[in-house]
Amino acid sequence: MSTRRRPARVTALLVTTREGAVLLTQGGPRPGDLPHSRIRTRENPYSAARRLAAGLNLSLAETTLLAIDEAEGYDGPQTVYVMSARLSPSSAPPAAGHCLTPVGQATAAMTPSAASRLKAVCRATILNTMSPTRQEPLRLVDGRNLLQPATKAERTRSRFTWHPRLTPPEEIPVQQTWGWLVDPHGRVLVMLDRHGVPSLPGGRPEAGESPCETLAREAEEEVQARLSTPYPLGYQQVREHGRPPYAQLRLGALLRGLDSAAPDRDTGEKYQRVLIPARQANLLLGWGPEGDAQAHAVSRIWPPLTTRPAQYVPETGLEFTEE
Repeated sequence: MSTRRRPARVTALLVTTREGAVLLTQGGPRPGDLPHSRIRTRENPYSAARRLAAGLNLSLAETTLLAIDEAEGYDGPQTVYVMSARLSPSSAPPAAGHCLTPVGQATAAMTPSAASRLKAVCRATILNTMSPTRQEPLRLVDGRNLLQPATKAERTRSRFTWHPRLTPPEEIPVQQTWGWLVDPHGRVLVMLDRHGVPSLPGGRPEAGESPCETLAREAEEEVQARLSTPYPLGYQQVREHGRPPYAQLRLGALLRGLDSAAPDRDTGEKYQRVLIPARQANLLLGWGPEGDAQAHAVSRIWPPLTTRPAQYVPETGLEFTEE
């Protein structure tokens, strides 16, 4: 009778930057993965993370257990303890064999399970920094959070191609218009559904609507946002199995204010609202290289007047004044 081997215990270190990059390994048997190390006998994940950081020439101010992933690794089953690491100001550059990579580019080069894990833990570390109480670690299976349903993109295996500063040709219909809504501090508005899945405000155009009118209506209905005149950023071509390609427009606009949270008229759901620095937005959204490109375009067009960290928007809303 065959028996399944006991999973190896591994610690992995998530280091992110203000520019939306993550620290990855280069070369070796698993290039493009989070820095990791097998946990020694009688060693706990925290001490293993400190040992790993020391080997990377990194000085840590704090470590937090983000997720426990029961995964199938290259050498068999693994229990991966993913630790977020906040670097101290005196930390040196990472050791040779490691590099900082934009998160979307990183996920595009990973195996599906490793990419899913990275998206989940990046999302968790962003949300944990805004929470007044420490959250329980995520429980993952091969990178997937089984408490969250698969997104439409995951279900349909959609493929996306980003076209900056362009409008789609006539033969590609526009089926959605979404907005990067920016506050005076260079933060963009992201909405979270009841499962914690993030998205930008937007939706399908109604008959006779212009893209600007669609975005203004959807932003008011979904996240109770008041906007300046939107600015076209480009479009994303979407290909799904069994249907012709279509376009998702991306517009940018300055936020004038956010009114009290209210249920969406279409779904009845009241979304949580998050403001996050534009360059870090793809750490939360997890949209691959296309998300990197869009977030960087937004941060170039609307650079922050002042620096503010990510925050949840109060239920009562916010008003914005340029400083």
